[in-house]
Amino acid sequence: FIDDMDLRYNRWQKEAVPTSKAVFFCLMDVSGSMGQWEKEVAKKFFMILYLFLTTNYDSVDLVFIRYHTIAKEVSEEDFFRSTESGGTNASTAVVLMEKILNERYSSESYNIYASIATDGDDYMDDVPLFKATLNRLLPRCQYFPYIEIDRSKHKTSDLWPTLQQMSSQHKTLSMTKVHSDEDIYPVFRQLFEKKPKR
Repeated sequence: FIDDMDLRYNRWQKEAVPTSKAVFFCLMDVSGSMGQWEKEVAKKFFMILYLFLTTNYDSVDLVFIRYHTIAKEVSEEDFFRSTESGGTNASTAVVLMEKILNERYSSESYNIYASIATDGDDYMDDVPLFKATLNRLLPRCQYFPYIEIDRSKHKTSDLWPTLQQMSSQHKTLSMTKVHSDEDIYPVFRQLFEKKPKR
């Protein structure tokens, strides 16, 4: 015999609550090593990404970051039209992304996505900071495509080898190279095709 009173007790247990809110960070290299063609390719990729996100999702925040030796959060208009340029410190983009995440977007409330488009050039003394910051960011992201724009098809960049090492540890990191304008849409489809759930 068990009295109903015996079944009443306090039970505290955390339960995951699904969220429909998402934020997507668009990080674009606008340094001097990115020529006009490379910048146009990066913009085309982000334009397709922008149309894809705004068409398929009712509520998604877009954060636009342009970087050279410094990174700035900019408006959509400035992201696609500004002509500002300079040297290359790739770490500034991911450091700024981390700062914005900490201030405005918690992992508990938002699904976090990001993508970076670059030619892969970086000051060698900046690569360790880029790697360290990205190592902290990737576990917080649902998906992080890295697009390297390489017209020559045989260039060895500063960032690619570092990211290749990291990709084995972080399944959310995806890497691909774009060699021509014609590669943009196939690369986009490859990156964002539906994948089996992990």
